Amino acid sequence: MRIAQVVSHAGVNSANWTLFGGSGFRKSVYFVHFGTVFRRPPKVSVSLKAFDIIRGTNHRLNVEVERVFNNGVEIAFTTWADTSVYSAGVTAIAIGKAPKSNKPKPNTDLPENLAPILDQNEFSTDLQSNPD
Repeated sequence: MRIAQVVSHAGVNSANWTLFGGSGFRKSVYFVHFGTVFRRPPKVSVSLKAFDIIRGTNHRLNVEVERVFNNGVEIAFTTWADTSVYSAGVTAIAIGKAPKSNKPKPNTDLPENLAPILDQNEFSTDLQSNPD
């Protein structure tokens, strides 16, 4: 079993950030690398770590997993109405099976034209089952 944790941040300095300014529904999607590879796409949980929202409006911000790959995940940031989000940080935790070898088969269905997320820190570990 392999566990990977990624702490990431995106905002106005990120390519394709559409959540600052404007009105109505807005969405920005970013690809986050796990820093390791899983045998197949793992189960992923993502949570909001931090945000910077312009004062004077209601705070409306959603983060969710779009698609999962064996080496990373697409994370979608959304807002709506008049909320203006300067930046947001997330923590993603992935749990799945480690590859059978040190050279896993690459995932050929990787996202195209997605900006990488900024300020990414990764941690991963393999857990061994204890027979006791």
